Amino acid sequence: MTQWVLWWESKLALATSAGLPTGDTLRGSLSALRERVGDHPIRVVLPAEWGLITEVTVPAVSDAKLGALVAYAVEDQLATDLESQHLVYARVNDQRVRVIVIARALLQELFEELGRHDLKIEQVVLESDLLPRSDTQTQIILRRDQILWCAAGQLPLVLDVAPLAETLIQLANQTQGDAVLYLDQPSSDPSDLVRALDRAFQTLTVREAQVGLEPWLLPRVYQSDVLNVASGEFARHVTKPVTPRRLMPLMVAAGLFMVLSLVPALLTIRHNQALAQAERSRLETIAAALGQPIQSTADVRALKVRIDAALASRRTADQRGVVAALNRLAPVMLAHPECRLVALQYADATLELTVSAAEASDWAKLDPAFTAVGASLDPQPHQDPTLHHFLVHTP
Repeated sequence: MTQWVLWWESKLALATSAGLPTGDTLRGSLSALRERVGDHPIRVVLPAEWGLITEVTVPAVSDAKLGALVAYAVEDQLATDLESQHLVYARVNDQRVRVIVIARALLQELFEELGRHDLKIEQVVLESDLLPRSDTQTQIILRRDQILWCAAGQLPLVLDVAPLAETLIQLANQTQGDAVLYLDQPSSDPSDLVRALDRAFQTLTVREAQVGLEPWLLPRVYQSDVLNVASGEFARHVTKPVTPRRLMPLMVAAGLFMVLSLVPALLTIRHNQALAQAERSRLETIAAALGQPIQSTADVRALKVRIDAALASRRTADQRGVVAALNRLAPVMLAHPECRLVALQYADATLELTVSAAEASDWAKLDPAFTAVGASLDPQPHQDPTLHHFLVHTP
């Protein structure tokens, strides 16, 4: 039986049989794909940068309690609201769980677009999860503006750090060992980058795709260790068809709103007057501090322009401070592949980082390296000994 796999970003659909490409392809048209597949469900591959792949440590519990523990453990690694994210996970062993974190909004947009074309979904996977896993070889996919990197025995990474070639060579020099490099088109003459990688690794196998990288990754879609993003709370992402029964609560709410809108507008007017008075008091306080009292409407406009300019200047200074801090931290991260950045947040001129080490013992050399570039270690130890929390001031 023929099955279809759709690469969402490029809208390239590949036909498969027994998990292998048949050579039949479609590009760019979901309507044409719907005509080909009929009522048979398809599999969808999402862009690698859409999701985060991580692992967390949890106590040995039953499957019924595992979800809550995974959510609690992952929340420490995110710089965003957990409620806005969709989690898919699978056990690695009794205490380690592999997790994919992806924004619900992205899935909502995806499922609604497929629903408009009446396409049914069997599986949704993340492209970075398709990298072949090996305990002895590093897997590398190099694109024009992106690196997919999976070091031997580690989780896959998605990198878009410019310049890509220099970043890739530094990673290779730190990793060494054996590697496989996937190129999306054949090349008659090895590039300087390939030669540099060949020197960095003990052995480098280069695989050149004749028609893009999708056929190379396609068999991995059907592997059992690839996580299906369209699982768990999948139904919550799908917009249900509009029916009179579903419209009834909306109609009741609309009627109630119309009734309430007939209430005299006095409270609204008073509220607006109070807001206007509070804003005027705020502006008068600022004007007095600047020695320029408000005497006309023109004075109010001039003061607002001055305030907006000051806020814009502060935002620019904040951005420059964050960029400068990241530039100081980048060499440390590149020099120590045993650590990786799992969360980043900026507030009140302070950059907050959560960094993961491969082993808790690695912090003996990692902590001094981060301290040397101006990062201060949070004195409160993290619940997970492989995670440390750093603060970097960005005046």
